[in-house]
Amino acid sequence: MNKSLSKIILAIFLFSSSIAYAEEEKEIEDIEQLWLIEFARADVRETREKFIDSLMNLSPEQQKIFNPIFKQYEDEFKKIGDERLSIIMDFEKNYATMTDSKAKDLAKRSIEVRKDRLGLMEKYYNKFSKTLDPIVATRFLQLENYINLIVDIQIAEEVPLIKKQ
Repeated sequence: MNKSLSKIILAIFLFSSSIAYAEEEKEIEDIEQLWLIEFARADVRETREKFIDSLMNLSPEQQKIFNPIFKQYEDEFKKIGDERLSIIMDFEKNYATMTDSKAKDLAKRSIEVRKDRLGLMEKYYNKFSKTLDPIVATRFLQLENYINLIVDIQIAEEVPLIKKQ
């Protein structure tokens, strides 16, 4: 999407939502960046759902059990994604002036996000295993792991290595 088109879409969105924003270009760019990030995240969530739905190979009965549990999973996963995005944005904001204490904070928060994601996967593996069966639950884990690895690689390609000041 080109920059002028995205600004037009952003303006329509902000106007229709009655959100007031400052006219300083930096603030507009920050709002635009956040809006585009949320748009991309929504697209990734939709793609994730379609990918999992197409490869789970569930019967209609299994699908009725799987879908509401998967929706709960997605809701919890989004919260973890929100924290991860917060860490990335904090890193970006502090990249040029990184201090030891900020680097330590970012590292600790990143580790916690990884732990939370693994804990969530374990929690929902157990739910799917009990309500459906271990094979379906394991297939879900495989697909989630595959998707998460691809997203992790894409993020890693965009986020520069930290440098010592």
